[in-house]
Amino acid sequence: KAEGAMDERVALKITRQIAEAMRYAWDKYKILHRDIKSSNIMLEKDGTPMVMDMGISKSLTEDVSLTMTGAFVGSPGFMSPEQAQGDKDVDYRSDMYSLGATLYNMVTGKYAYQGATAMNIIAKQISQPPTDCQKVNPNVSNSCKALIDKMMAIDRDDRFDSWEECMDAIDQL
Repeated sequence: KAEGAMDERVALKITRQIAEAMRYAWDKYKILHRDIKSSNIMLEKDGTPMVMDMGISKSLTEDVSLTMTGAFVGSPGFMSPEQAQGDKDVDYRSDMYSLGATLYNMVTGKYAYQGATAMNIIAKQISQPPTDCQKVNPNVSNSCKALIDKMMAIDRDDRFDSWEECMDAIDQL
C-alpha cells in the first residue's frame, strides 16, 4: 500500500523470496499461481513476503480445470501475453512474467502498461514491451532493468529457462 517506488534492494529481496515460492510450487506440484501481482503479496511484520490469493491457481498435474475453457484469467497489467491470449499450454514462465511486472511496479511505483481499459492494456502486453522502467524511475539500476526486461519478455522463450536461473540472476544483483 506504500506510495511511490520501493527501495530496489528491498524489492529484489521480496522478488527473490516469491521466486523461491513459485519454484517450489512449480517443481514439486506443477502449480501455476496465474495472478501474481503486488496486491497479492503481503509482508509479515518482519518483512517476509507471503503469496496470497490462490483462487485461480492451477495444477498442471490434474486433469481438472476450475476456470472456463478459452477464458483468460489473471489481472491486466500483470498477466503474461500467453495468459492474456488464453493459451492452454502456459507454464512457469507465465508466473515469471507476472513476477517481473510486480518487480517493475515495486521499483517504479507505476504499472508497466497504462491504458483506458483492461482490453487496451492487454493489447499492449501482447504486442509491445513495457515502458522502460528507467524512464519512470531513473534510479533503477541497469542490472535491475535487464532482469525486469528478461522476466517480462513478450516471447516466453526469451525469459529465463528455469526459476533457478531467474533466482541466480536476482542473487547476482
